[in-house]
Parts: sequence; C-alpha cells; structure tokens
Amino acid sequence: MFDYRIFTIFSFPTIRMTMKHFFTLILCATLMTAGSFGLCAQDPIQRIVDQYLVEHHTALGLTHQDISAYTISDQYTSPHNQVTHVYLCQQYGQLDVYNAILNLNIHDGKVFHIGNRFVPNLAEAVVPVTDILSADVALQQVLKSLTGSSPAIVLRERKSQSHFVFENGEFAREPVEVKQIWQPVDGAVRLAWDMTLNMAGNPDMWSIRVDAQTGEILDQHNYTVYCRTHPLKRMDACDHDHQTTGYESQTASITSEPGSYNVFAEVVDGHLYLLESPSIGSR
Repeated sequence: MFDYRIFTIFSFPTIRMTMKHFFTLILCATLMTAGSFGLCAQDPIQRIVDQYLVEHHTALGLTHQDISAYTISDQYTSPHNQVTHVYLCQQYGQLDVYNAILNLNIHDGKVFHIGNRFVPNLAEAVVPVTDILSADVALQQVLKSLTGSSPAIVLRERKSQSHFVFENGEFAREPVEVKQIWQPVDGAVRLAWDMTLNMAGNPDMWSIRVDAQTGEILDQHNYTVYCRTHPLKRMDACDHDHQTTGYESQTASITSEPGSYNVFAEVVDGHLYLLESPSIGSR
C-alpha cells in the first residue's frame, strides 16, 4: 500500500521527507521570496532622494561619505500643490549631527528646490573621543549651571547605550531625555549630550548640548521669550523687542500737599515718560 506520509521529490530516491516537513519548506521559501521583493520595492521618495544626492553632492560641497548616513526626520506632502517636503538629518556613527538638516522639495518625481545645512567633510571635522561623561553627570552639571544646585539624578528608562530618560524630580516639569549627538562648534564636531529641560521653578525651557568629554556647555537656547513693553506703548509685535534689559523705573518724590499725588517717571531709551494718574501708586 502507498504510504501517504513519505514520497520522493526531484526524482532522487535518496531524498525523503514527511508531508509536514515538505509544506514547512514551501512556506519558508514563500516568505523568503516575498521578503526579497519587499526589500527591492524601495519607497519612490527615498529613491528620488538617494539619486539626487548621489548625482549632486559634489555641487553641494559634500563628499560621498557626507551623504552616506542620514535619517529622514520629517516628510509630508502639501495638499494644495502636491509638493512633497523631505527633511534629512545627517549622521555619523549612527548618531545625529545637531541641526545638520538637508531639505528637498519634490514635485512630479523631481527635486526642484533644496536647502543644505549638512556638515561638509564631516569625518575630518569630528573630534576623536576618549573618555565620556555619563548622561546623569552631564545632566547634573547642567542643573548646577542653571540653578546653582546639584540634585540627585534618578534613571527612569534606558532606551539605548546613548539615550536615557531621567526622572524630573523637583527641578523639571517632565522627565528629561538625554541622548548623544554630534555638535558642530567653530569648525569642529564634538560628541555631546543633548537635553531639553522644562524647568519647574520658572517658565524657562532650555535646549542644551553638553560636551560629552569635558562637561562644557557647547550650545544652549531658551524656548521661552521674555517681552518687556512700556505701559504707554502699544503692546503689539511691531512695537517692542525681546531684549533682556527693559525700561528703568523711578519714583519722583513730591511734597505732599492737599490734592497732590505721586508722579512716576519712566525712562525708556533716554526719554522721560510721566505717569500722572492718581490711581497709580499711593497718594
């Protein structure tokens, strides 16, 4: 009687397998084939970007190595004109280069506009790395610089060996992410710890890069803008600045007589303004 569990394939009597093993083999072969087609089916936008960079990197002042590693940090298509906007972030050693952005505008499969902030000759600009400060020490040094204190730093999550999340404690409104990046500084590119601190004791939100070897603050930016306006001026966007220094306030002392009141003198840009309303200040 024919044994349905065993049969011969490829006409080689020495190769035998059960029906279960045969179907397993067919399934694996099917999945491998489908995977191969998936790898070959590259995203059309990605293909346009890669082709453009290969063909034009020299005109952009970049080397082949400068464009060999990047991530797409953002991509979207404007519905009103069908222009696709692609933003690339340059990388070195699988770490982002801070603010090294190259953006392309694509329409009908062609790049018609480009903005380039990639670092040219990146490999030569990178400063060799020896000893590295830990992420918690870097955060603590930043807090000491901003607040004068060095609170305990508690690890909340380790996402990778170069990306950590720390508890906010009493110094921040939310957990603090600290990750390694490359920071361009005066023609060199230094390894740094990048962090954003939403401070708890004031309205400040700091974006800071700290040298991963020395602890020096290489770059910082406060997302909070402080506006100082004069009470006699219009408070619109065209009539005040964002300088940290504002107007000076002086109080004029006047001999108190019946029906008299204090007059406040406001000095702004060398001009004297008198606030004479009886409702201002004590009489």
